[in-house]
Amino acid sequence: MTFEIEGFEEFSELCLEFAEDIREVREGLPESIDNAVEESAYDIQGQMKIELHNLDAVDSGNLLKSIESDQIESMKSGKAEWEIGPTADYAKYVEFGTNPHTITPKGTTEQEVLERREMMEESEGELPEEVADAPALQFNAGGQKVTVDMVKHPGSDAKPFFRTAVAKHEQEERLARSIDKHTSLLFSAKMN
Repeated sequence: MTFEIEGFEEFSELCLEFAEDIREVREGLPESIDNAVEESAYDIQGQMKIELHNLDAVDSGNLLKSIESDQIESMKSGKAEWEIGPTADYAKYVEFGTNPHTITPKGTTEQEVLERREMMEESEGELPEEVADAPALQFNAGGQKVTVDMVKHPGSDAKPFFRTAVAKHEQEERLARSIDKHTSLLFSAKMN
């Protein structure tokens, strides 16, 4: 006794095509995830810049311009990894704030500055060589060039642009939504 199932060959053909589509989707997933993580990285980068403006933390624009996103690894290596953040060396002081502190010229301690000041007072108008050749700080204040040997800084409040940007990104589940969007595009393209 033999059976013949009507439409089995067509069904078998559809199953093979579906299996091929699934293989193509699997092969395309790493690129879709890379695209989603890249989109998230640039989203966080942009949010950091917005936060700097919102916190009124933009002075020269150097910190703002230093915020970058760089891909470290792609899914081809097994994980998608990006480095996002500022390269300006003072970014941590903006993010976390500072305690009151003394600013002296590079290579000079506060004690050395105080000793030079004492030498000046004792010199009675004659400028000792150690004082004349001493390094100084220069900056603009109120449109005037100012030269001093030391500044007592009162400290600054934290302006958490980095942490706020990442927290908003996580709170709004932007990475998950981006992965969903990019994998949906992949499935749509392969299954149609």
